[in-house]
Amino acid sequence: MNQRLCPDLQKLWDDYIEAEELHIRPEIESRLKRFIENIVCKPLPEWQNWAMDIAKSVVDYEANIKIRLPLFRSVIFPSLHKGIVENKPGCARWLADLVPQLHHSPCCKEQLGGDTTRIGILRLALKHDKDDARARKKLISDLQKNLEYSIHELPTAVHI
Repeated sequence: MNQRLCPDLQKLWDDYIEAEELHIRPEIESRLKRFIENIVCKPLPEWQNWAMDIAKSVVDYEANIKIRLPLFRSVIFPSLHKGIVENKPGCARWLADLVPQLHHSPCCKEQLGGDTTRIGILRLALKHDKDDARARKKLISDLQKNLEYSIHELPTAVHI
C-alpha cells in the first residue's frame, strides 16, 4: 500500500488491524466502528485514494485485509463508486471482486445501478479501460464458467 492516512486516522486503522490479527470480535467491531466514524467525518478526497489502494491491495495482491460490510459500505464502496463515476481505471475491477459485499448492501447496489453482477461490473471495467488485462482475464474466465455450467445441463443427445 502506497497511500497513507493522516496520523490520527492511521492510528485508528492500525488499532483495527491489530484487533483483526488478535481475532477479538468485540474489539474488532468497536475499533472498526471508531475508525469509520472518524474517517467519514473527513472529506472523501482526503481518503479516497487510500480506500482505493486498500481495494487494490486486497483484490490484485491478495492482501490479508478483511473487507467487513461496515468498512465496505462506508469507506470502500463510496471511494470505488466515485472512481467509477469518474472512469478511473481499476475501480470497477476491484469492485467486481467485492460483489459479495455489494450484494449484501442494497443501498450500494442502488447507487451503482445497471448490471451489478460480477460479469456486468467487469464489462464496465473494460469500458473504462479497454487495456485492463486483469479485468479481461476475469471476465473471460467467468463467462467460460457460466457457459460450461450451462452446457453441462444440456441432454447428451443435444451435444454436437
